[in-house]
Amino acid sequence: MKYLIEVEKLLKDLFFENWMDEEDWKEFLIELEKASGVTLTSLSNDIEIGVKNGHSLETQIALVKQVLKNVL
Repeated sequence: MKYLIEVEKLLKDLFFENWMDEEDWKEFLIELEKASGVTLTSLSNDIEIGVKNGHSLETQIALVKQVLKNVL
């Protein structure tokens, strides 16, 4: 998982709420996976593929954020 740190930051930017503690956040990630099939690993792998195809990391993160905002 080459881009795990970036994926965690991306998800926290989109979904983390001030009231959440670490346990709440872990539960959210579990529920996200159950509901959508999206995991930290799958997002990291998708970003890595885009980077290998010549897109910048910043572009990949922006695209993933846009998709997640629209889908979830």
